This record gives sequence, structure tokens and C-alpha cells, in this order.
Amino acid sequence: MDKVVKYCKKYRDMGYTCAESTLMAANDAWGLDLDAKEFRILGGFAGGYGLGDTCGAVSGGVAALSYKYLEVNGHESPLMMAKVRLFVSMVDEMLGMRNCRDLGPVYRNLEENCTPTVWAIAEILDDVESLDMSDIPAHSDYDLRFPPPGKPNGREIVDMDKLKERFRAIYKGEYRKTKA
Repeated sequence: MDKVVKYCKKYRDMGYTCAESTLMAANDAWGLDLDAKEFRILGGFAGGYGLGDTCGAVSGGVAALSYKYLEVNGHESPLMMAKVRLFVSMVDEMLGMRNCRDLGPVYRNLEENCTPTVWAIAEILDDVESLDMSDIPAHSDYDLRFPPPGKPNGREIVDMDKLKERFRAIYKGEYRKTKA
């Protein structure tokens, strides 16, 4: 399987936003078969919703993981939620932040603008996607927020500390960091 990071620069160079570029790159790398028109839904996520909040590359990565791993809905898809939780947690841990206003001064440069940020987040997305999580069920027959008596909720199904340790074991080094 190709890597998302391989396609990110192509879409950034074409003028797409961080969110659009990340989902488009995942579409190419993972063969998601999304229609070009579907990418428009991510336009408002650019620049952390235009407010400097959560980076659009993180939002695009969450959208890609959701599309690839969602079984029924988010409340009954423990594998998808585990991938999303791990992805966002590892962006926070590896980059130290996930908001545009904080990422920009560290990862953005004058020549490439936010492209280094998108690459760094795409590398984490690639590592999360490739992590073997076959021990986590893809589907639950109940809403994980409100489990029946004796059944685990979504957070109990997945031990995030153990999952993070598995991720760190495949982590290959420092994620790209540039500064103008």
C-alpha cells in the first residue's frame, strides 16, 4: 500500500488545503474510491476552521480513517474509533500540539507554507494506519457509549496506553520539523 505522505505535496502544490490534501492523498494511497466532489466537504476545515484550532490535516486524517474503517456508525465501530483516538493522541504526543496557531510557528516556512505540517501529520497517519490492530473488533452490536449491562464501553474495549506503546514500537524517528 502506498503512503499518504507520498501524495500530500502533489495536492498542496495544486492549491488544495491541508484538510483536502490529506484526504485526497489518503484516497490515492489507500484506494478509498472517493469522488472528487466529495472533497469539497473539507473546505471549511482549513486553517483550523479558519480560527487556528485543530489543523485541517488532522481533520482530513480523521475523515480518511473514518471512511476506511467505519462499519455502521461511529458509535458501533471500535476499530475506527481506536484508529482515530490513536492518530489524534500521537499527533499531540509526537508534534506536541494539533492546533494551527501552535503548529505554524514550528512547522511552517515561507517557501512551503504549511506543507511541512501536512507531511508530518501524514507520516503519523501512515504509521497509525499500518499498525496491526486486528485484536480490536471492527464492529459492535451495541452503541459503545451506552453498553448493555455487563458489556464494555468503547474506552474499555481499547487500552489506549497499550495501543500507544505498540505505536511507539513502530515509530521510526522524529517527524519532519522545519522552521523558516
